[in-house]
Amino acid sequence: MLAELQAIVAPLEVGKTEQDYSCLHTLYSRKDVFGLDLYEAGLGEQIEGMVKELYAGKGAVRATLHKYVAAR
Repeated sequence: MLAELQAIVAPLEVGKTEQDYSCLHTLYSRKDVFGLDLYEAGLGEQIEGMVKELYAGKGAVRATLHKYVAAR
């Protein structure tokens, strides 16, 4: 399954400002991976936004983690 999931997100590139994140819908709607469709549960768009922050570029993962951990 790893190769299949990697292929889904393969089009995404770290640091590329304008890119098509529609592949995330394919991933996050998979009930066999998450146990439910994250869009049906109302979480898909929220998680997509977080992923966009993670892919923003150098230092983005650290900044995103700090942002969401501090918010808790």
